[in-house]
Amino acid sequence: MMSNINGLTRHPRLRLVVYLGLAKLCVFLPPIMIQKSLAGLAKLNAWDSLIFEGIAENGYIKPEYYAFSPVYPAIIRMLHLSLGLSYTLGAFLATNVLSFVFPLLVYEAFGYTAALLTEFLPTYIVFTTVPYSDVIALIGIGASMVLLLRNKVDVQVGACLSLAVTVFYSLTYTLPAYLILSVGGGVRSSISRMLKIYLLPLMSLLGVVLWYRQVHGAFYYFALEHDIWGVSFATPIQQAQWILNTKGTGWFTSQDWSVLGLRLTPTYWYARNLVFEAFYSIGIALLIWKTSHPARLFLAFYSATVEVPLLFIVGTPAISIPRLLLPAYPAVYGYAATLNKQWVKVYLAVCIVCTIWVTLSQAYAFFS
Repeated sequence: MMSNINGLTRHPRLRLVVYLGLAKLCVFLPPIMIQKSLAGLAKLNAWDSLIFEGIAENGYIKPEYYAFSPVYPAIIRMLHLSLGLSYTLGAFLATNVLSFVFPLLVYEAFGYTAALLTEFLPTYIVFTTVPYSDVIALIGIGASMVLLLRNKVDVQVGACLSLAVTVFYSLTYTLPAYLILSVGGGVRSSISRMLKIYLLPLMSLLGVVLWYRQVHGAFYYFALEHDIWGVSFATPIQQAQWILNTKGTGWFTSQDWSVLGLRLTPTYWYARNLVFEAFYSIGIALLIWKTSHPARLFLAFYSATVEVPLLFIVGTPAISIPRLLLPAYPAVYGYAATLNKQWVKVYLAVCIVCTIWVTLSQAYAFFS
C-alpha cells in the first residue's frame, strides 16, 4: 500500500511544492505554444477570472457580479494597492501562491500520497493556476480538517469553515456533516462543540444575507443564479436531459463549442461529468470500505454532501461540476490508501494528460 511508504518519502513538503510547480507548466505552456507567444497566456484569463478582476477594480457595478463573494476581489485589490500590480497579475499571483498551501494541509491531515494525488487532480492544477477563487475555500476546508482530525474542536475550526462558506456560499450544504464530530460525550459537551464549530460560519452567512438584503434583497443571490445562469433544482434525470439537450432545453451545451476545431457535443459534456462524479463516488466507497481511518464515516459523509447536491441542479453550475467537486477531496484519500506505487504513477500520468485538455478547454471554449 502506498499509505505504508508515506513516512519513507524524503522532504515530502518540498516535493509537493516542486511537483505542483512543475505540473503548472501544463497550464502555462499549451497556450504559449499554440499562440507562439507569451500573449497566449491571456487565454487563461477568462470567464470568472474577468469578473473577479472587474469587482476588484470597479466594485459591484454589474448585477451578475453579486453572485461572487468579495473575498477574492479584496485580496486582488489589496495586492494592487500595496504592490502596484495590475489586477490581472495580482489575481494570478494570489491564486498561484495560495495553491501551494492547500496540498500541505492535505499532507498534514492525510499523508504524502493523498496530498500528491489531490494536487495532481486536473481541476486542481488548472483552477489554482488560472485566477479563480476555489483555492481560498479549499484552504479553509483543509485547515478545518487538520484541526478536526487532531481532535482540536474549537473556535479555530469555526473560523476556517467561516472562510470557506464566505468564499463559496454553496459549501453551506456541507455544514451538517460536522454534526458527526460535535455529538457525543454528553449534552453539554455536544452543545459546546456545536457552538465552536457552527457559530462563526452561521454568523458569516448571516452577514452575507444582510449584505444582499441591503443591496437588492436577502435572496438576491438565488434570483441571480436563476435569471443569469439558469440555475434551478432538478432530478439527476432532468439534469442529464438538460446537458444532453434531449428536449431542446440545453441552452448551454447546444452552443457551438469547440477546442482547436474539435466540436464539443452535448454527449461530451455529460460524459465528462460522469467521469468526475464516478471518480469521487468510488473514492468515497474506498474511503469507507478500504481504509481504517477513525474518522472515515465523517470524511465520507462530508464528501457526499459536496457531491450529492450537484446532481440535483441544472444551469451553468451543472457544467462546472468537475471543478465544484474539488472540496470533496477527502475522497481521494480512499485512492491513496488503496493504490500501489505503480498505479499511483499511472494515475499521475493520466492526470497530466487530462490537465492539458482541461487547460485547452478552459482557454479556447469553457470547462468549468
